[in-house]
Amino acid sequence: MDKKVLTVNVRIADIYDVKGGSRNSRMILFEGDAVSDCFTGSVLPGGVDTQRDTEDGMITLSARYMLEGKDLEGRDCRIFIENNGIIREGEEIMTVPSVITDSPSLAYLEDADLYGTVEETQGGVRIHFFRKDDEKAAAGEPGRVRKKQQPLSRGESEKNLFLLTEKGANSIMNYCRTSFREDL
Repeated sequence: MDKKVLTVNVRIADIYDVKGGSRNSRMILFEGDAVSDCFTGSVLPGGVDTQRDTEDGMITLSARYMLEGKDLEGRDCRIFIENNGIIREGEEIMTVPSVITDSPSLAYLEDADLYGTVEETQGGVRIHFFRKDDEKAAAGEPGRVRKKQQPLSRGESEKNLFLLTEKGANSIMNYCRTSFREDL
């Protein structure tokens, strides 16, 4: 079974949007906190989720933020997260996070095979990050730790996000429409 490694509670602070001739984009500013067995802390000022509508009706998202808090050994630390995904009408949102941390006890997260799920909450969303199970790696499926490799090209990254999110979602888009601006 995949292991939950972190939950981030996001509270939306503001939304800025641009309606172009053929596409729209928005920046969702947020604050929040994070909890898990290995880390407790808060989102530092400046967290933003940048979303762009695609020509085929999907929305790409890329959230970037930094957490500050204590690791499981009680040491002060920071965690940078870049979380990318695709939102599709009526489907669950799945994301692919990338992590950088200054905590020696959390350093494994930098190379772990992680994914995220998103659920709506009052005033925001809750993001659960999971590490893929070692049993899957033993069976030849993507495993817990990725081998060090060259970064993927933009096209390869978008293809991987598309494949991951064939069961993707729409809750952030619906939340924004109903809670903040009817015209999103």
